[in-house]
Amino acid sequence: MDNKTARQDLETVIRVEDLALGSMRKLRAIQDWLRAPPEDMVPMPQNKDQARAMALTGMKWLEDNAPDQLITLTNHSVLSDISRERRRQDQKWGGPAHDDQFPPQFWTQLIQDYAGWARVMAGMGSSDKYRNRLVQIAALAVAAVDVEDRTAFRRCNQENTHG
Repeated sequence: MDNKTARQDLETVIRVEDLALGSMRKLRAIQDWLRAPPEDMVPMPQNKDQARAMALTGMKWLEDNAPDQLITLTNHSVLSDISRERRRQDQKWGGPAHDDQFPPQFWTQLIQDYAGWARVMAGMGSSDKYRNRLVQIAALAVAAVDVEDRTAFRRCNQENTHG
């Protein structure tokens, strides 16, 4: 082995050791950071209700301090939940063909029934189930409005055809 090759091998070993030493230092720094007591750390929620309460507290802060575009995103999330629930209801019951069979009194009674269940869930302190019921109520209201709009459209078409 010539001196040049031996020197290159030695330099390579030294670089590897430096990398390993640097990596070990970084790893120790990370371990120290993980072991350190949290200063500004938010406590971890213990259940869904605590998580939702923490999220709502954060939402309140955002409403007070964030630009309007960010608030629009949170509203979009609620509307997405309602839309998803509406699609679920349509898949379960058959969509407009099913919905259009019922008069407005049916829809208002159904919404009132679901609102009663929401009230029960809220009284039990189950905010997750309460929120789910509210989303279902909103989706039912959308269905009722859709039925009313389709009924008005058909009525208008009939008047134009016969009038």
